[in-house]
Amino acid sequence: MMKALQKWIDDKNRWQAIFDIAPVVFPKTTEQCIAIFESLEGELSPENLHCDGEITVAAARRKEKILRKVWAEVEYVYGGPRAEYEGFTV
Repeated sequence: MMKALQKWIDDKNRWQAIFDIAPVVFPKTTEQCIAIFESLEGELSPENLHCDGEITVAAARRKEKILRKVWAEVEYVYGGPRAEYEGFTV
């Protein structure tokens, strides 16, 4: 099983429940994969990744490593690589 992806979904859903937002489901369709990619793209943006400078560089690197593992697992479900839309590659 894809542990990093499932943990990310579980964590995301805990936050979504607080704000009464529909839960994220394990991706089975292209559209669901794209929705997760888009969410990950936001989380991987420098200001979000570094929590606006509130965390250490080491903590940001750990966070990035986890998010990139989730990205790779979604790519596996998606059926191939997907480059980030702002010119970054994963």
